[in-house]
Amino acid sequence: MRRFITAGVAAALAVIPLQATSTIPTDLDDVVATATLIVRGRVVDARAFTEMANGPVMTAVTIATSEVLKGSAGASVTFRVHGGEIGRYRYVVVGSPTFVVGDEAYFFLKRTSAGALWPVGMSAGVYRVSGTVRAPVVAGITATAGTAVQRGDIRRKPMAPGEFESLVRLMMNTAGTSSPMRGRK
Repeated sequence: MRRFITAGVAAALAVIPLQATSTIPTDLDDVVATATLIVRGRVVDARAFTEMANGPVMTAVTIATSEVLKGSAGASVTFRVHGGEIGRYRYVVVGSPTFVVGDEAYFFLKRTSAGALWPVGMSAGVYRVSGTVRAPVVAGITATAGTAVQRGDIRRKPMAPGEFESLVRLMMNTAGTSSPMRGRK
């Protein structure tokens, strides 16, 4: 009987298509170049909504800005992310960041033609601050140039916020130049 159940489970799994999500690490210089607004701030509000009945669920995230690195912003900025929680239902979009009031991060945002702000590359446009900032992928600086990004690369160590800001400013100053950090894929 046990063999029959095992064979049945194996047959059922053979028919079900397997799906997976892969993400490609995004270089910081690409994120900086794409962003129209780069700010450091703290989340003060996050509210899920839909724009139409049975439409996609999004969350409007409002942050109190403490530093503007690129573009111009007031004391607060509101942007959108995919997914959210409405009532007893949670809508999850793989790769989309989630926020709670009090989260602090650097936000790399881009403006759509409709005027809404969104994080560049979903989670790739959010660098959370918890005393330190996780090191971004920067070929030649925090990753070996010309090779695939590898988990555990000793060059990718947490950075102090000031060090991270200096790196972002370096990326902004080298944007559009023939810097060794630009033009790789």
